[in-house]
Amino acid sequence: QGHLITHKQCTEPCRRIPPRCPRNHPCNKLCREDCGECLVRVEDTRLPCGHLASSPTCDSVRDDSSRKKLSQRCREKVMHTFTACGHECETACANANSQLPICPKLCNTMLECGHPCQNKCKSCKEGNHSCKQKCERTLFCGHICGRECHGGDPCPPCDKKCSVSCVHSKCVGKCSNICSSCVEDCDWQCLHEGKCSLVCGAPCNRLPCNLRCDKLLACGHRCPSICGEDCPDVSFCIECCSTETKANIVDMLEFNSYEEQDLDNDPVIFLQCGHFYSTTTLDGIMEIDKSYEIDEEGNFVGLQVLSSSLGTSKPKSCPDCRSAINHVKRYGRLISFMRLRFLERKHMTSIEMRLRRYSLILRGEPDDAKVKRLIEILEQLESDVKDGPMRKVFEACRGREIVVTPPPSRPYLELLRLRAQCFTRLILESNDVNFNVAIDVYQQSIDYADADRSRYMSSVLRLDLCKLLMNWTALHQVKARVDHICNRVIEDDINAALVQEAIDLKEKCNDKELKEVLKAMNQVMGYNYGGGWSSHWYECPNGHPYFIGECGGAMELGRCNECGEQIGGGSHRLLASNRSSATVAEALQD
Repeated sequence: QGHLITHKQCTEPCRRIPPRCPRNHPCNKLCREDCGECLVRVEDTRLPCGHLASSPTCDSVRDDSSRKKLSQRCREKVMHTFTACGHECETACANANSQLPICPKLCNTMLECGHPCQNKCKSCKEGNHSCKQKCERTLFCGHICGRECHGGDPCPPCDKKCSVSCVHSKCVGKCSNICSSCVEDCDWQCLHEGKCSLVCGAPCNRLPCNLRCDKLLACGHRCPSICGEDCPDVSFCIECCSTETKANIVDMLEFNSYEEQDLDNDPVIFLQCGHFYSTTTLDGIMEIDKSYEIDEEGNFVGLQVLSSSLGTSKPKSCPDCRSAINHVKRYGRLISFMRLRFLERKHMTSIEMRLRRYSLILRGEPDDAKVKRLIEILEQLESDVKDGPMRKVFEACRGREIVVTPPPSRPYLELLRLRAQCFTRLILESNDVNFNVAIDVYQQSIDYADADRSRYMSSVLRLDLCKLLMNWTALHQVKARVDHICNRVIEDDINAALVQEAIDLKEKCNDKELKEVLKAMNQVMGYNYGGGWSSHWYECPNGHPYFIGECGGAMELGRCNECGEQIGGGSHRLLASNRSSATVAEALQD
């Protein structure tokens, strides 16, 4: 026992030979330690895989089994074709010779979003592809989406900082938040073309000036910019600026440098991003000919009516850094118009989100108190729809030379439809106050849709009106109107689903009419008119049912009330074009 304690405490070098060492190397550990594996480095050794192990430890190559295990950790690079995916690439020898080799390449399968899958190939064996790239779509505000790729789904609201600004103010909220256009007086003026008489947020109503600015910079040299624009910093003076600044290409047509540019005939315009270009270059980028009438000599002679399509296009950007072009007074007519349409779009996007939320509330079977509160909210929202940013600018201009476009029809029609549905929920009996209001709102929305040529919403609203009439009015009072409305939807043929719904409503209307007729006849199953119940029912050539009383035999000719085709017969003989309809009565008794 004393020897054991002494051995465990011994700090002398071990002189033993490790038990598994085939080369009798002395142990290089302390006496008190277990010898374990022999860690002495030996000569390079050929492994079963064919590669040479450089200076392996003695224990790792002591026998065939050890060399095989070392081969399974071989890191030499080899080319290998992976049967699971078909990729051929370089990989570690050990991986290539394993039972289930793992492909190190990226999957790169092209996804529906248009991006290649960036997962490792091994993680996509079961088809679990995923896109890890950022969405690069340009939003209507001009910002890049930048969110994780979301395929064909709409981009979420922009979370960037709002870019709406002018010389008077700057929006400090998120881009997706509603903000207002500036109603301060526009400051664009010059001695040659006068002053814009509208507010800052309105499309300018004065003509651009083509002359070079005659003001002097702080250095005493003449301003190189166009008349009416703010003069640049002295560092952009053509006489005083650096060689690097003079070398900038300012004309994208002739590729003139700043130093080569004829500033008297074609001055330069300085952008907020710090880049600058010739007036001719930026006039082309900004499509100034769509804002102003220009004669053959290049002079501005009048204002163009701004097309609504300009308001839906992306903001014009700097050719160098792609930053949106703002705060250039020469293009204030287009920039303000696009900004107004952008604000209108943000405004209507907010309206649409609220409408979706209110629609979900109405689908949740709210009580009457909540429905009445929702009606009040929708009435206020209707005012908000009409009172958008463009109307506020119009009012600030006091109606001078600015046209206010009507609100987009789809949100407005959805709002009217939701209001009508609210009043429909409150109906207690036919012709009560809520019934009449619902009818009026539906008719108002249909008239608006027709005037706006919103054919889809027109058909949807017409079908809603038919359902309301059929549910709360005696059929003989509204059948002609329902048929007329459904026929209009069928004729418009917007899509197959709406047409089929109209056809179904017509059939339902006909079935309901027959049931009302039966009720008036006071018929019951088993009552005998001289024959069985089913023997009294027939169909015209177009499939419209009719009833023959008495014995049920055809004794005279008539006309179908629905289509005018000849029906009946004579001497108990039915017209060949007509047929018996035993199934009609059975269906109506269900």
